[in-house]
Amino acid sequence: MDRNAIRSEMRRLRQELPPSQKEGMDRCLGQTLLTLPAIRKAKAVYLFASAKGEPDTFRLFGQLLELGIQVAFPRVKGREMEFYWTKHPGELVPGQWGIREPDITCQKAQAADAPVVVPGLAFTREGTRLGYGGGYYDRFFAREPEHWRIVLAYPFQVVEKLPFGEWDVPVHQIVTVGGVVRCGRDQEENQEDRIWN
Repeated sequence: MDRNAIRSEMRRLRQELPPSQKEGMDRCLGQTLLTLPAIRKAKAVYLFASAKGEPDTFRLFGQLLELGIQVAFPRVKGREMEFYWTKHPGELVPGQWGIREPDITCQKAQAADAPVVVPGLAFTREGTRLGYGGGYYDRFFAREPEHWRIVLAYPFQVVEKLPFGEWDVPVHQIVTVGGVVRCGRDQEENQEDRIWN
């Protein structure tokens, strides 16, 4: 299975989504995400800044703040990525590759128990994630493996199989239009119950 071919296909499918359909699915994904115990009971959430057809996370940003949940976004430096507390959209400025990231006034986030909403292009029900090829999230989770990892996915992004390397860090849950996929085996569900209930 060719990773780049899968990436190209997923980008194409996202770009072809009619705007009204995309907006409806984005609202559905956001509403479902906010029902998860990991989010409802969190004091902080690490969020990505959506770009290039990704599910909208900026509406979620406002909703999380309204719920009194702190939000952090990633900033890239070299080959590494760190999260920084962000209080309003004006603190997000174009960074590497034009993706918005916290400006230099934002403070570094240190919340080991914060769930992380992770970007990606394709996912399996076992939790395999195909990202964009930079490895930033895999390296971040290698340093901080305790975070609960959640993705937002359009239905076509959930696939049967994906290539998987030893460096790839799987996700725990997939939020899609049809509901929530608990990845892996039953112990993952039990693990979430122990952490968030």
